[in-house]
Amino acid sequence: FFFQAEDGIRDFCLSRGLGDVYKRQLCALQAAGILKYLITQNTDGLHRKSGFPVSKLSELHGNTNLEICKDCGREYLRDYRTRNASQVHDHRTGRLCENSECKGELHDSIINFGEGLPEKAMENGFEESKKADLCLALGSSLRVTPAADMPKYTVRKGGNLVIVNLQRTPLDKVCSLRINSFID
Repeated sequence: FFFQAEDGIRDFCLSRGLGDVYKRQLCALQAAGILKYLITQNTDGLHRKSGFPVSKLSELHGNTNLEICKDCGREYLRDYRTRNASQVHDHRTGRLCENSECKGELHDSIINFGEGLPEKAMENGFEESKKADLCLALGSSLRVTPAADMPKYTVRKGGNLVIVNLQRTPLDKVCSLRINSFID
């Protein structure tokens, strides 16, 4: 049900979470041409595994199943977690690039606290946020920057922001709709 909150924001409450519905539907929305780009802070790799096009995806905090060759840039999506380092900032996985002309060390793609976010994923995320007419913030506190700044670009250019989260966020006052619910 909808109701008007004291702060003037339209709220929608669900007594139950959305479950896996959103995970299955994001690919369908993209295939239908509705969802143009997906920016995620999740590291579980489910967006890639679901078949979401990599060219339409920014994984800001990495992917537990993705290894990258530091020499040639080749990526390997595995069906297992690639991280096995004993030191927090040691990203070597112990495997080598399968390109016979390279054989460089493979590194996991997880971003730890204090490490920079992937430059291309960040640039693409901000660019797509500027072009969007609607931003859906699903299950995010919208407190961790710079990712939390991306929806602001959509709103600044006149687009709408819909937030689905249990707790309030710093962007609640500028969102068009807030849905109080679990995501998964």
